[in-house]
Amino acid sequence: LVTYLSRFVDPLPVRLHKLSRMQPALAAAHTRRLFNLSPDEPIEHLIRELEKNGIILLALPLDLQRIDAFSAWLPTNPPLPVIAVCSGRPGDRLRWNVAHELGHLVLHGDLKQLRKEEHIEADQFAAEFLLPEKAIRGEILSPVTLSSIAPLKPKWRVALQALVHRAYDIETITKRQYTYLFEQ
Repeated sequence: LVTYLSRFVDPLPVRLHKLSRMQPALAAAHTRRLFNLSPDEPIEHLIRELEKNGIILLALPLDLQRIDAFSAWLPTNPPLPVIAVCSGRPGDRLRWNVAHELGHLVLHGDLKQLRKEEHIEADQFAAEFLLPEKAIRGEILSPVTLSSIAPLKPKWRVALQALVHRAYDIETITKRQYTYLFEQ
């Protein structure tokens, strides 16, 4: 597909680096800088930003039960990063899935088999990439309730669950509050 398309269009340069030895949050901040994204503002058009930076995104007309998305580096010269997403997912979940797969490309690009640990790291990458700690710490304020964080959902374009999880990650809420908010 890539070879065929390259006969008609020049591919964009890939501005993505594999950073397998870097902590997920640092890798996410580094990737934001590579893409010339603000370190503390929401990413308005995530897919457009990734495509501008040479990442190929494919929407698959599939609704798989256990897989929302997957990614790989194509063995071309130079290697091309590809993210494929399955249809039927809400927009905020799609954004998270894309950021999660971006994390796999950056952190685990050379791995053939992913373990639970790598998925946790990809989620940590996605959290920092979509909701940078420095910015979100000033927006998720105590006392945290669903109604207090609801206005952040359209601004940051993530699910309420992602905001609750991020509040727990940055220690704005306790484990008990986290559990309570998820029960609500």
